[in-house]
Amino acid sequence: MVAILEIGAFCSSLIVGRVGDIIGRRRTILYGSCIFFVGGAIQTLAMTMFQMMLGRIIAGFGVGMLSTIVPVYQSEISPPHNRGKLACIEFSGNIIGYASSVWVDYFCGFIQSNMSWRIPLFMQCVMGGLLGLGSLIIVESPRWLLDNDHDEEGIVVIANLYGGGDIHNAKARDEYRNIKMDVLLQRQEGERSYADMFRRYRTRVFIAMSAQALAQLNGINVISYYAPYVFESAGWVGHDAILMTGINGITYFLSTIPPWYIVDKWGRRPILLSGAVAMVFALSVIAYYLYLDVKSTPTMVVIFVMIYNAAFGYSWGPIPWLYPPEILPLSIRSKGASLSTATNWAFNWFVGETTPVLQEAIHWRLYLLHAFWCAVSFVVVYFIYPETCGVRLEDMDVLFGDASTAAGTPSLRAETDSLMPTGSPIGSDYRGRPAFTPANAIPELLTGAGVEQVAAAAVADTPRSGRAKTRLSHNGVQSGPEAKLTQSPQISIFSIKTHDLALYSMMATQEVIHAYRHLYRGLLHAVRFSAPARYIARDQLRRAFREPVTISTSATSTTTRSPVLDPEAVKRTIWFLQAAAKDRGLEHKVLKNLLKVAMFRHGKWVSRRKTWRTVQLELSQGKPQDGQEK
Repeated sequence: MVAILEIGAFCSSLIVGRVGDIIGRRRTILYGSCIFFVGGAIQTLAMTMFQMMLGRIIAGFGVGMLSTIVPVYQSEISPPHNRGKLACIEFSGNIIGYASSVWVDYFCGFIQSNMSWRIPLFMQCVMGGLLGLGSLIIVESPRWLLDNDHDEEGIVVIANLYGGGDIHNAKARDEYRNIKMDVLLQRQEGERSYADMFRRYRTRVFIAMSAQALAQLNGINVISYYAPYVFESAGWVGHDAILMTGINGITYFLSTIPPWYIVDKWGRRPILLSGAVAMVFALSVIAYYLYLDVKSTPTMVVIFVMIYNAAFGYSWGPIPWLYPPEILPLSIRSKGASLSTATNWAFNWFVGETTPVLQEAIHWRLYLLHAFWCAVSFVVVYFIYPETCGVRLEDMDVLFGDASTAAGTPSLRAETDSLMPTGSPIGSDYRGRPAFTPANAIPELLTGAGVEQVAAAAVADTPRSGRAKTRLSHNGVQSGPEAKLTQSPQISIFSIKTHDLALYSMMATQEVIHAYRHLYRGLLHAVRFSAPARYIARDQLRRAFREPVTISTSATSTTTRSPVLDPEAVKRTIWFLQAAAKDRGLEHKVLKNLLKVAMFRHGKWVSRRKTWRTVQLELSQGKPQDGQEK
């Protein structure tokens, strides 16, 4: 009966990842709360053992849904600098519930009627109802919104989370672009199946599953489920055993508070490693005193059970719930979290079922068995688990290096003066193909068309199966460090409901044509909006220009001086844009228009007769382009 709840939790956690991807994180939390409420109500009103078991399994379904989707939701709305803190606060809430349930059981134990067990079971309905009501007022995950093309709602949520409600806030807009670029890139990588997840992200999947498995094998549920039995075996009997369990629950909760302040300073690895060492010591001492069975055994067992719980509460309690959703990419985050949570409930059930049998069979040696698994945990973390503290969710590919899209970013690895790392910028798309050179690029980069014609051509409709056409206007868009987003009657820059091409061409064209009339600014925004930020970081692009230019965003301001270009860096940028667009099957007309924007300099267009080879040679020699003043 104790472990039957885990059966329902295991089954629901396997499928809730897909459900969360379809209906969203918020509604999944709501439905999980409702299911948990129903299960608690059936248990409270149960008249037979069958009804009790049915209610417990249904409640398990709700628990499985919530334990899977809540950590995912929490990680997707948290900024990197306090993502760990918020996850630890969530775990503290779980332990508050555990400790409260122990004390409710203790006081209800004095009631001499069926209410002694119905009241504790009814508390499930209270907690489920409160969570369900709370899910009605929280925001949806911005990453789920952008992954499902709810861009307008997504930017509003991002603005509320990062920009104080202002959609023009620079931080909010940067967060929007980074998330959207990551979403678009992962769409290009193809199917989001479990087979693909195991094939491409095997290290991350192993970490997500092993963290939960080891957390259970470390023995926490020997204490959580059977604490009164443990204390009785040490000499405490009756209500005294339950009282010691309640005191242990308080220390358990208090131990979860320090990680709020250290998880984002120390990191995940040091906490897990130190926790494993402390648990090995505590479990070994518990086994030793149970073996001796002396007068001091009851006191020493209580002390070291509390030490063990405190060590688990600050380390292997919260961190295994934090790791899976933060290390898995958005495309498989829900599926991976489902698998991780299912592992938790499977081992939870296993430990719950085997503990009574092992207690009777091997007695004190059971604690040495769990001490052994704590030692195994130390070894696994030390050699396999990376440190994810402070790393953005979109930068985990770089940290692990197990995805074909991994590439360097300024915050994660040393940079050179090149725009891209050596080799293919997108391994999954270009692996095994020849390097990008003028020989395999499109030679006729631009025409003599005017600005308005170029803008109109670049934002022309390009429908694709399953996507609606979008009519894009190039009016009402400003750009620059202090620029504000303006809404045009036709479309906002954030109301993108079409495929990758619309995002690439519209954002680059509008931003560049209306505010950036120089080549270096054209390149900056073409790359910024046409290639994921992880591949070509903005500060890398700025290094292509040895002499920066001061630009004001006011209507009357002008550029103070012209940049001196690094032709090699500019050349690699252009080739990247060409190859990326070609490989995605974009129409040549739109591709050329995008490249025109990137090569626009001093308000003049390079002649139709010139290829990029000629242009870059002239740039390297400092010669003026056609139409420029001598």
